[in-house]
Amino acid sequence: MSQELSCKDYSKTKIKVSGEREKYSQILKETGARWNSRLKGGPGWLVPIENRERLEQIMKIINGEKQDKPK
Repeated sequence: MSQELSCKDYSKTKIKVSGEREKYSQILKETGARWNSRLKGGPGWLVPIENRERLEQIMKIINGEKQDKPK
């Protein structure tokens, strides 16, 4: 399964999220994300680093991963 969204640290204060702009714009705004078309490595959203936990929860849901995987 390919990932719909991907993220990586962009700076000391921001996380870069890559994916379809229109499809995920509303839900990413919940994390304080702002779209920037001029980022290094291509366009994406910048999310404040302090919102990492919420961003990870959203990405798990979007990318189809179960939050509590049975062992």
